[in-house]
Amino acid sequence: GVLLAARLALPVTTADLDDPDAVVAAADRLREMGAGSVALAPHVLGPDIEAGRIAKVAEAAGCTAAEPIGAHTSIAKLILHKYLEACEG
Repeated sequence: GVLLAARLALPVTTADLDDPDAVVAAADRLREMGAGSVALAPHVLGPDIEAGRIAKVAEAAGCTAAEPIGAHTSIAKLILHKYLEACEG
């Protein structure tokens, strides 16, 4: 959360998607800090999250949600780069 907060120049907090109450509490803390709007930026890489979970948690927290990172080409390229680097080293 620190890097994102620095980049956005906004308060950021983290919470576990497996604990919706923690996400709600995090959203409430941001609102108490003066946030006019709250967004959920899920750090989800794999397909192991149940369909609709992010939307349900965001709704419970009263915020919008970004799409998960998932299989973004930049992630795939980074993984390939690291794999090839390991093979050479």
